Amino acid sequence: MNEIVLAAQAREKTGITGLSNNLRTEGHIPAVVYGEGKPPMHISVSEKEMLKIIKTAKNNIISLKYSKDGDNVLIKAIQRHVVTEKLLHIDFQRISLSKEIEVEVHIKLIGEAQGVKLQGGLLQHGLRSITVTCLPTNIPKEIILDVTSLKMGDAIRVKDIKIEKAKIMDDAEQVIVNIAIPREEAETVTEEAGAEPEVTEKGKKEDGDKAEDSKKDKKAEDSKKDKKADDGKRK
Repeated sequence: MNEIVLAAQAREKTGITGLSNNLRTEGHIPAVVYGEGKPPMHISVSEKEMLKIIKTAKNNIISLKYSKDGDNVLIKAIQRHVVTEKLLHIDFQRISLSKEIEVEVHIKLIGEAQGVKLQGGLLQHGLRSITVTCLPTNIPKEIILDVTSLKMGDAIRVKDIKIEKAKIMDDAEQVIVNIAIPREEAETVTEEAGAEPEVTEKGKKEDGDKAEDSKKDKKAEDSKKDKKADDGKRK
């Protein structure tokens, strides 16, 4: 992994909106550096350089250079404006190159799944990133998964990913991506599987009618017998 050098300037005063806005007007972003047992340090960095880093190398080690000192850091949090999405604030985490850390790595899907292209299935995302533990120098830039061979019902799970020099922390059975049956088709299949054939219902009705007729015939026959018995007694 390549190291990125980023110039930073210390900020004496913090928590003042006007000063932060002035920094942004001048093309700088307020930021804070913390971790590794050192006190937090408030700094500002170039907005232009930060946008470049976020776009191309978010998980890269950044070497922050101050006037007299420096820190190896990773980007921990990014705050943006809710409407314009302009950068408002950056959190940097100090790191030691000899200590393992836990970071999130983005998952990138490539290819067009057979189950979508040829079978009309839907590609569903379960995870868009995974958490790994490794040395800072071994952090993967991103995880690339080729979904071309996936057919209807197929899935890629966390356990299917292999990363050298890094340990995956997510549940091994968790689904990252799968090809699902469209909802309309799934509902149709369920309804067909649950419905009884019409002939069965008809058969049940006919059997019921026959049983009822049989009861009526028996009742009429018993009535005739009772009547004959009564006539005999009178004679």
